[in-house]
Amino acid sequence: MAVAFTICFTSCKKDNVPEIETEVKPDPEPVILPDSIYFEVNGTSYTSKDVWSVGMGNSGVRLKLLDGPVENMKDWGTIDGKIYSSPVDSIYFHYKKSFGGSAGNATLSFGKGFHVRDMVKAGSMWYPKDIRKMLDKGKQDFAVDFQNINAIDGVCFSFDPFGESGMGEFNFKDVSDFPQDDSHFEIMKKEQVDSDRYRIEAEFELNLYDAEGKKTRLTNGFVRFSVYKRWWGMVDLF
Repeated sequence: MAVAFTICFTSCKKDNVPEIETEVKPDPEPVILPDSIYFEVNGTSYTSKDVWSVGMGNSGVRLKLLDGPVENMKDWGTIDGKIYSSPVDSIYFHYKKSFGGSAGNATLSFGKGFHVRDMVKAGSMWYPKDIRKMLDKGKQDFAVDFQNINAIDGVCFSFDPFGESGMGEFNFKDVSDFPQDDSHFEIMKKEQVDSDRYRIEAEFELNLYDAEGKKTRLTNGFVRFSVYKRWWGMVDLF
């Protein structure tokens, strides 16, 4: 609603005081920028504003393959007859956002290990008390062991036709086989839009590896996405 106020100017004639009404316009609404992603592979550009999925998950930190249960270690499953286990007092949390497109899905996953004292439990899931701590401005490490050993805090990127920036789920290969030393992923902007939403913008360039280890270069990457405070009515993320 417009608000009017009156400004009075002093005049040498007391019976001739002009009145000026000035309209005060309300502050503009925050600019709504859609979530979007853009990047290039082999001279072809890919872009999407279609958020296909948003997800979160828990796993172990610094997972090890063991022959059997060990005290103070949590079991997460088995592979090739061995148990993959991690310290019971820590959780590797990841936040994932996928963009859909005709050429395939592009997925960003941010992972970080937390001590349980810095988390809250809702249902069967553990969540960080403040998810913003894993989405700070600046360069992110590449979590090349994402969904494997989970010893590295950072980002993992996957694009269906060409693979992902790490070793792939549950194959426990040598991280040196998936180098990203010539790559970068940098959060350029971290902006609070309102009390319930943050907007993140990042630029990136990286290597993708398929199941056979073939490398493909991704360049000129840009992503914008929103992180909302409330998750499924269960827990506040910040």
